Amino acid sequence: MSGPGTGSEPRFSDDRQWWWNGSQWVPASEAPSQPPVAAPPGALPTSSRVALPVKRGGVPSWLAIVGLVVCFPVGIVLTLLTGWSSRTKAIAIVVVLALVVVGGVIGSSSSKTTPTASVSVSTPSSNPATAKSSTGLKTPSPSPAAATPSQAPKQQFVTFGNGTKVVGQDVQPGTYRTRHDSSGCYFARLKGFGGSVDDIIANDITDAPAVVTIMPTDKGFQSNNCDTWWSDLSQITTSKTSFGSGDFIVGTDMSPGTYRNTGATGCYWERLRGFGHTIDDIIANDITDNQTLVAIAASDAGFESKRCGNWTKIG
Repeated sequence: MSGPGTGSEPRFSDDRQWWWNGSQWVPASEAPSQPPVAAPPGALPTSSRVALPVKRGGVPSWLAIVGLVVCFPVGIVLTLLTGWSSRTKAIAIVVVLALVVVGGVIGSSSSKTTPTASVSVSTPSSNPATAKSSTGLKTPSPSPAAATPSQAPKQQFVTFGNGTKVVGQDVQPGTYRTRHDSSGCYFARLKGFGGSVDDIIANDITDAPAVVTIMPTDKGFQSNNCDTWWSDLSQITTSKTSFGSGDFIVGTDMSPGTYRNTGATGCYWERLRGFGHTIDDIIANDITDNQTLVAIAASDAGFESKRCGNWTKIG
């Protein structure tokens, strides 16, 4: 596209949305000065009425004044010097007086102007699709405004319920958790479906929320009396410094540190490096009937507690 010729005046398109910088059309906002306000694109033509003075034809005012000052006395004198009867002279004087008065009225009214005529002036609308610049070049239509990015869609989580699942078909490998208590929840990672103890890789039973990692090498996963399993591993505790029974993710559900429990009979706890529920996942554990202290490291993956009461961070 070629641009308009050079000139001292700003070079804007007729729709005031583009400016010629000497080599190309750019948005008007980049111009050193802003264009004059123009009618909005697509606006209907607007009209204004301009009053124009109109003169009426007639005797000039100066001529009416001369007639009043000169002609009236002369007419009276000439009438009185005639040999007419007194009645005729009176009629003549009245006629002269009437003519002078009429002439004065006409002359006075002829000097006035009456602004009654008006002209309708229309301003054409500006259409960005068809507007042309003063050079005759068609200006580019403004590009549509970039669409406002829509809100990012919420993450979709995987869920599944109780039963025996085939890994890779019914459930994919990964880490899952139940997010609520469920009395008598039993789950097991399986290496076969024979129903024997040899088919169990790891298992557990709990009344509290649980976390389990299903490996790609697992054949199946069994769940009975458990709450819904979620791939959503977000926090389930109301505080990261106080919690009760269940499987907890360090850094998500609880903060690392030293914790003391309220004490309960048969309290069992584990520090965990993983959630496979095997012996290899246990860093340290204990079972006690007394109040105890446990130091949970930031490198720990999780912490499991059963029948220990409430744990509170003390350091």
